[in-house]
Amino acid sequence: FRGVDGGFALNRSPQEISLLDVIRAVEGDAYLQRCLYDVGSCSKSCKGHCAINEAMGVIQHQLINQLEAVNFKTLAQREQLIIAEA
Repeated sequence: FRGVDGGFALNRSPQEISLLDVIRAVEGDAYLQRCLYDVGSCSKSCKGHCAINEAMGVIQHQLINQLEAVNFKTLAQREQLIIAEA
C-alpha cells in the first residue's frame, strides 16, 4: 500500500490481517482498564475482583472479538464503496 512517506507491504493476505493485529503490532495489548492486566493496580481491597472489573472484562472481551472480526480486505472493500458513493 502506497502512503505519503512510502507506504508499506503486507506479509499476509488482507483477509488474514485484523484491526486487532495492527493495534497489537503498533501499541501492544490494549486494555480498557489497568486492573484487567495488573490486579495489583487496584486501589480497592478486592484486588481487581469487583463489579467494575467484571463489567470491563466483558466489554474488553467484546472489543477484542470485534477488532478481530474486521480485516483489511473488508476495510478495503468498504472504502471502495464509500469512495464510489461520494
